[in-house]
Amino acid sequence: MRIDEPADRAAQRGFTLFALGFRPFYLLAALFSAVAVLAWSAMLEGRAAPAGALGAVYWHQHEMVFGFALAVIAGFLLTAGRVWTGLETPTGVPLALLVLVWLAARVLLVTGPAVLGAIVDGAFPFVLAAVMARVILGSKNERNYFVVALLAALGTANVIFHLAIVGALDVAPHAPIKFALYLVLALVAIMAGRVVPAFTGNALPKARIVQRPMIDRLSIAATLAALAADALELGPWFVAPAGFAAAALHAVRQAGWSPLATLRG
Repeated sequence: MRIDEPADRAAQRGFTLFALGFRPFYLLAALFSAVAVLAWSAMLEGRAAPAGALGAVYWHQHEMVFGFALAVIAGFLLTAGRVWTGLETPTGVPLALLVLVWLAARVLLVTGPAVLGAIVDGAFPFVLAAVMARVILGSKNERNYFVVALLAALGTANVIFHLAIVGALDVAPHAPIKFALYLVLALVAIMAGRVVPAFTGNALPKARIVQRPMIDRLSIAATLAALAADALELGPWFVAPAGFAAAALHAVRQAGWSPLATLRG
C-alpha cells in the first residue's frame, strides 16, 4: 500500500491538512497524547482536578483507547480505505466535520455537560463505521468487511462504558474498555501483516520478505483466542497457552519480514 503525494499539486483544493484522512487525525492524536500525559501527571500529583464526570482513572483508561488509539485508527482507515476500494473517503469539509466530532468529544468529556460529552463521544465510532461501510461495502471489498464490524463493536463497547459510568448498566466500567483495547490489538495484529511487509519491501527492494498465509492465519487465531480467554476471565490455564502460542507464531511471522535479509544477501 503506497501513500504518495498527489502528482498534480495544482489540482489540490482547499486546506491541505484535510486532503487525506491521516493528516488531521495523526496530528491531533500526537498532540492529544502529549497533552493527556501532562494532564494525567498533574492529576496524579494533585495539581489538577479529576477529569470531568469520568474521574481521573476512568478518563485515563477511556481516552487511551477511544481518544488516542481511535484517532490513529480513523486516520489509517480513512487513508487505506481509498487504496483498498478505489473510492474516495471524506476530504475537505466532510473530513473536517468528522475531526470536529472527535475533538468535541475530547473537550466535552472534561468540561461537560457530561451527557452531551457521552453522546458525542459515543457517536464517533459509529459515524466512522458508517463512513467506512460506504466505501468497503459499496465496493464489495469482502476482505475488509471485518473493519466495519470492528468499528461497530468499538462503538458498542464505548456506549456500554458510558452507561456503566452513570449506573444504567450493572457493569464495571473498565470491562468494556478492556474489550475495546483487545479489539484494537486484534486490528493491529491483522493490519501489521499487510503493512509492515509491504512498507519494508518498498523501502528495501532487495530484502527477501517472506509471508506465510497459514502462519498469518494461525497467529491471528491464537491472538484472538488469548484475548477472548482473558476478556472472559477463563483463567491462566486457558490464557497462558493461547498467549504463548500467539507469541511464538508472531515471532515466526515477523521473522519473514526482517530487512536483515538484505545484509545477508
